[in-house]
Amino acid sequence: MRNMSERSLSPPFEAYKGQGPYVFVSYAHKDKALVYPEILRLHEAGCRTWYDEGIEPGKDFSERIGVALQHCALFLVFITPNAATSTFVRDEIYFALDQKRAFLAVYLLPTSLPTGLRLRIGALQAILKHELPETEYRRKLLAALPTEAREAAGPSPAATTSALRIELKVIEGAAAGRTFAFEEADCFLFGRAPDARVSITSDPAVSRNHFLLLIAPPHCKVQDLGSTNGTIVNSVRYGGKGGAPEGVTQAPEGVRESLLRNADVITVGRTRMKVSIPDFGPPAPSPPPASNAPADLPSETIPGYRLEQELERTGVSASFRAVHLLTRRPVLLRAILSTVGVSAGARSAFQRDIELTRGLKHRHVRRVLDCGEAAGVVYVASEWCEGVDLETFLAQRGGRLPLAEAAPLLLAAAEGLAHAHTAELKALDAAGKPFSRKGVVHRDLSPRSILLVRDGDHLVPKVCDFGLCRSLQAAGYTNITQDQQVVGAPAYWPREQITHYRLLVPASDVFSMAAIGYRILTGAYVRDGFESMFRACEAANRAPGIADYMEVIGSHKVVPLLARDRRLPQALAAVLDRALQEKEEQGDDSRVRTALANLRYPDGAALHAALAGILRPFLPQR
Repeated sequence: MRNMSERSLSPPFEAYKGQGPYVFVSYAHKDKALVYPEILRLHEAGCRTWYDEGIEPGKDFSERIGVALQHCALFLVFITPNAATSTFVRDEIYFALDQKRAFLAVYLLPTSLPTGLRLRIGALQAILKHELPETEYRRKLLAALPTEAREAAGPSPAATTSALRIELKVIEGAAAGRTFAFEEADCFLFGRAPDARVSITSDPAVSRNHFLLLIAPPHCKVQDLGSTNGTIVNSVRYGGKGGAPEGVTQAPEGVRESLLRNADVITVGRTRMKVSIPDFGPPAPSPPPASNAPADLPSETIPGYRLEQELERTGVSASFRAVHLLTRRPVLLRAILSTVGVSAGARSAFQRDIELTRGLKHRHVRRVLDCGEAAGVVYVASEWCEGVDLETFLAQRGGRLPLAEAAPLLLAAAEGLAHAHTAELKALDAAGKPFSRKGVVHRDLSPRSILLVRDGDHLVPKVCDFGLCRSLQAAGYTNITQDQQVVGAPAYWPREQITHYRLLVPASDVFSMAAIGYRILTGAYVRDGFESMFRACEAANRAPGIADYMEVIGSHKVVPLLARDRRLPQALAAVLDRALQEKEEQGDDSRVRTALANLRYPDGAALHAALAGILRPFLPQR
């Protein structure tokens, strides 16, 4: 980058004046020394950038600013104490929000915002440069820029993605020479198991399920899965039994995971693997509560809705009871808490996936009504249903239900799943072009994702949040290397949902629905080991991570239904036990998909048909 001190404080380049999408930069003129290096970085990264090069206030000043702002693809404001007190900056911010421009605030210095300004932008997309390592700040800034505002000569979306590429190369051992690349969230199992990404059966030092890599570029974490010989990262051994080898330091008892850095080497027996990770510094600190707290979301943040009551907050999203202003009907509105570091393309893909689920219209599926992005907040609006989730209902009833009560709930939920797997879905993408898909995979079925709504004397199950878990992960809203950001209920996942993390297959939903039925009928999870794992994590004051679930899944087979309760019908046990079968299948996704469809039931429709013949005699007579 050119030296700014040599350029006095003259504009570093000519502001963009073409017809393509561009970024509008707002800043206080007193901050030129701080801001000019930042916008030069944008310019040199190939981003079309418009900024005030020094327009003299006059009769056309506001008009020129307004026109430039009205047509921008992103409004970017550099926040400093000077900007917080600038009338021009404040007016530009308010105009951008009124015009519903995509919004990004970059805090160059710690700044206390005036109350009115804090109410308008306090919960919107922001990057706190003053709290981040420089490399992490640069990554977040470039990732937040709209891809459509990049010049062809600048970095392409593919180049940006490859900058977040993590590579794992086997440098010694039976699998030497194999290389694996990751550009999106993924899990990587190493061990003797046939479905391990690297399966080593010739080395006695390797355990069946030895370690799991959790990958969310640019971050990567390794966790030992209770192996006999432990997992060595450089010269430190994590996990394992007995003393560490000579020259190797044993990690403290109970510490079995390590965040990986560039050039780290993982050693297990005769196998050594080297990790290549972009040098973006340590993981970014969690945003301060004030910037993401749902209570701080002003009611006018999402046009067309009024937020009335916060219902739930997780590490990823906040749910509200809201009112649709045009129809005056209540809705459930979920706002994604943070979009920092998530590219415009990823946000569009997320909305496209959710838009597709609006085509699911069934009595036993909660309808998605709307989705979009406003003032930097990504949201999903669903129909409002007064009811209780199945998890809470089971707890109120002592943990399980008699067959006569369970039968209609399980059959109705399976019917909703059958509709989702077989529906012909159509939607429009961000460019207004139609696209279609047959069916949608839920990928996170659990008792919490089934809402029970009372209809007279009956409870009507509604399956909720189809595709949401997968869409959040694919877009990069979650970081699976951080336990508190694990989206979903892995206690109801089949093994392949971790070993083949990116695989989307209806047969995985079949397993999860059967696991829910199993829980309703027996009060137990399909595997032993989860309860003790939950207690251990609670004692350690941490949330369970995916590797914790994998350790249970890898060491505990599914317990047959009749082993829990022999009073249940054998025909029902045969259906659920088949739906809960697992196979450690090697090969590509196509092979695994076919194997699972043949092993279980291929989709929700087949599961529902099998259950219907058995459960109908137990349904209440109307």
